[in-house]
Amino acid sequence: MKNICSCLKAAGSEPNKIVRRRIYTLDMAYLPTIQEVTKRYLSEPWPVNTAVQVCGLAKKGALVEIEVTAEA
Repeated sequence: MKNICSCLKAAGSEPNKIVRRRIYTLDMAYLPTIQEVTKRYLSEPWPVNTAVQVCGLAKKGALVEIEVTAEA
């Protein structure tokens, strides 16, 4: 989420302008932890959320990958 916040700031946006979030994870058991971390950065109303379990991610060793769409 720190990375996402930095990217949003560089693009002239901010976390509360996220309208969609896609989570790719190697194991759905990580979702409760992901949600707890998310609550440190976002508040209601929550963005539309999709979580997908995958067999691999682009970055070696990564357990989770998050993609967001935000308003400017």
